[in-house]
Amino acid sequence: MPAERSLPKELLILNREKLLSLFTKEDAVIVLKGGTSVVKYNTDREYNFEQESNFRYLFGINYPDCYGMIDLNTRETSIIVPDQLNTIDHKIVHGHDFSTIVQLKNKFNIDSLLYKKTFDFRLKSQTKKIYVLDSSFIKETKAHVDNVKLQKALTHCRVIKSLYELDILRKVNQIASAAHTEIQKIIRPGLTEGQIESTFNHHIYFHGGCRNPAYMGICASGKNASILHYVSNDKIMRTGELALIDMGADYCGYTSDITQTLPVNGTFNAKQKIIYSTVLDTLNYILRKIKPGLLWTNIDQESNIFLTNKLLRLGFVKGSIEDLIKNRIYFNFMPHGLSHFIGLDVHDVGDLYSDYSLLKPGMTLAVEPGIYFNQDIMNKLKRSPRAKFVDFDKVAEYFSIGGVRIECNIIITDDGIENMTSVDRYFGY
Repeated sequence: MPAERSLPKELLILNREKLLSLFTKEDAVIVLKGGTSVVKYNTDREYNFEQESNFRYLFGINYPDCYGMIDLNTRETSIIVPDQLNTIDHKIVHGHDFSTIVQLKNKFNIDSLLYKKTFDFRLKSQTKKIYVLDSSFIKETKAHVDNVKLQKALTHCRVIKSLYELDILRKVNQIASAAHTEIQKIIRPGLTEGQIESTFNHHIYFHGGCRNPAYMGICASGKNASILHYVSNDKIMRTGELALIDMGADYCGYTSDITQTLPVNGTFNAKQKIIYSTVLDTLNYILRKIKPGLLWTNIDQESNIFLTNKLLRLGFVKGSIEDLIKNRIYFNFMPHGLSHFIGLDVHDVGDLYSDYSLLKPGMTLAVEPGIYFNQDIMNKLKRSPRAKFVDFDKVAEYFSIGGVRIECNIIITDDGIENMTSVDRYFGY
């Protein structure tokens, strides 16, 4: 059975030290607002709480309506808790009171606890400068409020993962990979897309200790697989179809983001195998290219050329490589980015295509090439001057496939990559 879910104290201490190394000692505080409890109507029911990722990164506490504060002069850390934690009625209904947070204070090496009223008074009258991500919660203060530097500093810290974080990300990939493997064992015609999703969610919770998936699961069969964020998951899967399954797990806020595309009846037909092999070749080509010291934007461009050459040889597009790339024809077959950072957010902080394009050891990426045959995209393209670059009759032969995406999560190492995702990519061959 899985162990109790918890971030190690040492990780949070290290995270705070990394952040504080970017700030000098001064009469100022860093303040982060945590996630808020969700209230929908007045139906007296609980909703899933999701902690704000920067708050979790620094303080670890997964409790709603809290604030975190770091004094830049003393380097002391405080957690500000909601005033209702001081009431017996709150404890009767929710089982939590101030003593709950006291336990977390010791567990996560927090120096002090404050109630919201005390915190508001300090910000209003006793602080000269406040660093925040969003100043909307600060109503009255004489202090100077800086809402720029903290965001840049936190992004800088989070882009490069520590050894503690890498171990957690390996764990959550292992859990999600095992759940994807369970799907391979049970997939068959007659099941609904939702039954595939429930198999994944059961495995990551029951066996992996992940109460929540990292995001709403995508199980898109047949033509649904051409819809990038299809989440209805209510169609009955039929023989001869593919199922694009994009699902990840969440462990203490750290996420995985894995996609596999499977033949529902267990075997690819000829057309499906052509497209699947093309996407898998593209993924393997990219993974062989990735090394620290390279620019991701250059790798992305090389991938676009590689995929376009494949589409050209298969007869879906026509013209010169130069013209096809210039007109971004590949984007009509893969209308999404090739990669993004992954960590405490599924699409983690840091712009891989801009400020953080230079690959460095400790970065963690999701890599997700795909090919889609979306009728709406093609109908739109037909009315465009770029229609001359596409053989629409050839494309129409593949509409029933929907789409193929293969996604894995990697760590940039000192000399290449470590692939954290362990899913059989040859199922159905």
